[in-house]
Amino acid sequence: RSITPTRGRTTSSAFSATPHSYGLSSMSSMSSGSSTLDRVDFQKAKENVSVTIRFRPLSVGEIQRGDEVAWYADGETVVRNEYNPSTMYAFDRVFGPATTTRAVYDAAARRIVCGAMEGVNSTVFAYGVTSSGKT
Repeated sequence: RSITPTRGRTTSSAFSATPHSYGLSSMSSMSSGSSTLDRVDFQKAKENVSVTIRFRPLSVGEIQRGDEVAWYADGETVVRNEYNPSTMYAFDRVFGPATTTRAVYDAAARRIVCGAMEGVNSTVFAYGVTSSGKT
C-alpha cells in the first residue's frame, strides 16, 4: 500500500521487542523440553492482516553483472526508490538484505504459527520469485 494517513491505526509498531506486542504471554516456553506452546491472546489475534517485506541480498551472479538495487528499506516500515527517493511505500514491517531468516520469522510469523498450533485459523503467505528466500 502507498503511504496514506493511518486510518485509525496507532503509530506504534506491531513488532516491538516486547513479548506482549506479539500477542503471546511468554516467548520462552518454546524451548526444547517444553510441552506447551505460548498462549495466544485471542482478542489480539482476531482478524489481522500484516504485510511484511524482506529484501534479499544480491546473488553472486547479480553482483558480478553489476546489477544494482532499485529499492531499499528506509527504517522499519518504509521502502524508497533509489533513483527517486520521493517514491515510497509503507508496510507493517520492512527488513533489509542483512536480516536473518530467524529475525524475519520471529517478527512476522512466529505469533501466527503459535496461534495455529493453538487452533486459531492462520495463514502465512510468502510471495516472491524462485530462489528469493521465501523459505
